[in-house]
Amino acid sequence: ALARALRSLGYGRRAREEAEIALRYGTRLPRTQRLRIQAFACRMQGDAACTVTQLRQLLAAEPANVAAATELALALESAGRPY
Repeated sequence: ALARALRSLGYGRRAREEAEIALRYGTRLPRTQRLRIQAFACRMQGDAACTVTQLRQLLAAEPANVAAATELALALESAGRPY
């Protein structure tokens, strides 16, 4: 949540750092929470393929997750890939 807030405030570098910290310390979180963190970290690193992969895995685990579906659509669009 902190990384997302920092990103929305325009602190991209700090948001990337916080996403990396969340990845390091989130190993005991439930799989779906780790996937959300991983997708955000990939997005902050500019890795569209990684972002799409993580979001697809999240949607496979939570098919009714509208937020993840929306994020996936945006990630695919920004990567220039078809839905």
